[in-house]
Amino acid sequence: MFEDLPTRRASRHDPMVLLSTEDHRTIPFEATQPHEVWAALNPQDHQDLQALCHTFHQMLFALPQGLLTGVAAKHYYHRYQQQPYIKETDWMADHSGGALSKTQMALAQRAYVVAHAPGAACSTSVVWDQTAQQNICMRSLDWAGARQLGQATRLYQFVDRHGTNRFQAVGNIGMVGLLTAIKPGLCAAINYAPWTVWGIEQGLDPLLLLRQLFEDPNVVDYHSALDTLLAWPVSSPVYVTLCGVEKDQACVVEFGLKGMRHVRQSQAGLLVQTNHFDPETSPFVDKNIDMPPHPVFKDLLKMRQRPIEDWYASDLLPSSAKRRQLLEQGLRPFNGDAQQLREKLASLYATPPVWNYETAYHALMIPENGTLQVHARRANPTL
Repeated sequence: MFEDLPTRRASRHDPMVLLSTEDHRTIPFEATQPHEVWAALNPQDHQDLQALCHTFHQMLFALPQGLLTGVAAKHYYHRYQQQPYIKETDWMADHSGGALSKTQMALAQRAYVVAHAPGAACSTSVVWDQTAQQNICMRSLDWAGARQLGQATRLYQFVDRHGTNRFQAVGNIGMVGLLTAIKPGLCAAINYAPWTVWGIEQGLDPLLLLRQLFEDPNVVDYHSALDTLLAWPVSSPVYVTLCGVEKDQACVVEFGLKGMRHVRQSQAGLLVQTNHFDPETSPFVDKNIDMPPHPVFKDLLKMRQRPIEDWYASDLLPSSAKRRQLLEQGLRPFNGDAQQLREKLASLYATPPVWNYETAYHALMIPENGTLQVHARRANPTL
């Protein structure tokens, strides 16, 4: 049962709170100094930043894994100094309350790549709203430390040097990269991709690349975004869901290693991506992990599976096929109006295992008009 699982697994009773669109943080991304880029952070933001950094320290750098990750952080820091956003990363370290050094913070910013050790998860859907004639993209972020990530979730409005709004994003205070972003005509979301061996090579972390994608003034629509994506120097396998404004103008770009790419297109107004390569179309299907039909909890360094009674508490990679099946069956076909479609999406994303112990936030995006609506986990400390 859930109550017997490790305390890091957040309670099913935690509320998901709608973030006010008025309560966003303005990010002048072209500013030359990091304190100018992140000047909008308030005292509560700094408090949540420190709490999240403390969580990252416990997950990444506490013993015994810290014996490896601490050395790796120092070893790779010189390389990271040549990569984008390092000044912002160092600034975050200086404001972490001592939780992370600059070398540790630089590695923590590559949390997606580091996640290829323990694994992570997400569920993303793109569905065509026949009534409103527009795409709706819905994603959940499911990651270890869901309570701390949910508490640190913010809406960002990225502006250029002239103060013009360029794009919106869902961010986590302390992380300079992005997992979810939208501008009128285009939205994108990153999902974790498994790999049967250590899936890391030289290149940039996908979270940093997604931020670069939306900051790029040449990326103005779905097609230019896809062209840019396919040239990404990505450092690890990843799924990127890209969504435009027309029916079936959506795809998942599957990134493997050594420059390997595969694009899976939306069909009949629906596209769902969880955390496994498509068994019918993907050239990387042999990289999938086992996905048993029952909920499981892996322990003893993931060498043993312990069946449990509840999909909410199941480990996320083994539930990937179940999550995709639940979303596809619930959304195809869908004949309701726009409001009913939103209600259906909300219901599906509140159903285990799509809703699970590592869900930090849900984001609904409409690229036709740039709508971004986010519900973030806000934990009740008594549960």
